[in-house]
Amino acid sequence: MKKRILILLLIIASLTFCISKQQKFKQLVIRNENINIQGVEVDAKYLITEVEVDRVKVGDSYKTHKNKLKVAAIENGEDFFNVYDLYNSNNEKIALVYMDPYDPKTINTIAILSPKYKTEKGIGVGSTFKEIKETYPECEVHGSEIEGRTVVMVGDYHFLLEGVFFDSYIVDESKIKPSTRIKEVILRK
Repeated sequence: MKKRILILLLIIASLTFCISKQQKFKQLVIRNENINIQGVEVDAKYLITEVEVDRVKVGDSYKTHKNKLKVAAIENGEDFFNVYDLYNSNNEKIALVYMDPYDPKTINTIAILSPKYKTEKGIGVGSTFKEIKETYPECEVHGSEIEGRTVVMVGDYHFLLEGVFFDSYIVDESKIKPSTRIKEVILRK
């Protein structure tokens, strides 16, 4: 009897986790209205959510958006790997799309490059480190031991800073100039 109760509790916990994860992926963009939060107006057409940009979501199938994606090769210093350029309806390149290495038909990461696209609070490519800190005071700043990149994280937003390199996860924020700009807004699975 105890074994059945334990199994039932595990099933309930698993379902709760899955439902929570699905709700996050189901965040939808309001497509017909501008969004005004805290005095910042963001055109809904150019809104970045924590999982979506230009109607392309992390977790979506490649096939769903193949008309917006074009193969691009990226060099990381040692090797080339395939990613896709993401284009909007005006045929402007707006992001790089990376597929899940374990499921190559599923979008794993979207790296937004266009300064037109903003979060609901008006932060995007070209915004400064100071603006991120003021807009998202709960943000965390971390470096990368491997890549030397510095990222400001807020929820599922990852803001890659331009020209700031630390070779450790712990970062001394006082060494980052307030005028440092965001190079990419990264959405991950």
